[in-house]
Order: sequence, then C-alpha cells, then structure tokens
Amino acid sequence: MTTWVGAMAATQGNPEFWRVAGDHHVRGRVTDVPPHVLVNCDVGFDFTVGARLAEALSQRLGGVAIGFLAQTAADVHELRAFDRGRRVRLLQYDRDAGGWTKVEGSPQPWETVYFFDPAATPGPDAATCSDMVDGSLTDAELARYHEAQRRGDASIALDLLHPSPLEP
Repeated sequence: MTTWVGAMAATQGNPEFWRVAGDHHVRGRVTDVPPHVLVNCDVGFDFTVGARLAEALSQRLGGVAIGFLAQTAADVHELRAFDRGRRVRLLQYDRDAGGWTKVEGSPQPWETVYFFDPAATPGPDAATCSDMVDGSLTDAELARYHEAQRRGDASIALDLLHPSPLEP
C-alpha cells in the first residue's frame, strides 16, 4: 500500500514563495522560484495536511494550489484546489464506492493536464486515451471521452476515468 499526501502550488514567480513556504515547514532544494512547486508532505496519520498546506499557500500567495491524497491499496484519491485561499474544486474518488463520489466546484484549467495527456492527439481508439481509462470503452464512451479531451473538460466523462496508480 502506498499513501501519498502532497500539495502543488503555482508560484507565479513570487520572490516571497520560499519564505512563505518556510513558514509552513517547507524547505526547497533550490533557491530560484520555479513556476510550480510540488511538496511531499510527511503525513503520519494526518491525511489532510496536503489540503491545509495548499489552502495556506494559496491564501498567502494569492494564487492557485492543490492538495492531494492518494491511498493505492484502497484506491482512494482526493484533490482539493484553492484559488486565493478559497476552495474552488473538490474531487474524491473511491473505487469501492463506485468511482468519483464527490465532485464540487467548476472544472479548473489544471484538470486538462491531470485527466488527459496534453501531448496526445485524440484518435479513433482507446490507445489515444490517457492511462486513466481502462481501454474497454464502447464507441459512444470513446466519443464522449474524446469530446471531453477536446474541450479540456473531464466533467462530461468522469465516469470513464479513474486515477492512475502511484509508482512506489
């Protein structure tokens, strides 16, 4: 079983990023400020630490941040997205409960990269789908998937998508 908790923040090149992140016990390996920073959180038994960090960074830096939780043994995933400290998206996936159990907020620009391979060109078969699709789609499902990919809006095909397994 793998449990991963983390946060990703869009830094907007803010020179204060590492100081603000340091206030939350985040230490970078570099001194420059990359456009996006991914933070692996020490979780212990606190599975909400990534979401809280994302919310705090988003509020303090006035930008977008996403908190992640993934437990691969149970195939449970959660994403909480914040913009200027306000939660704008909540996605919860639980394989045993039937898939995407909670979808709140409007689709966000980062979802195109999360749900679809932006380098892939939509094609006629499941081979042109992201690894979030199991490959056994009907023609109608495949058409719906490719329409969602073309629009960059996974909400019309969420029932066809499942989070990718994490590498240990």
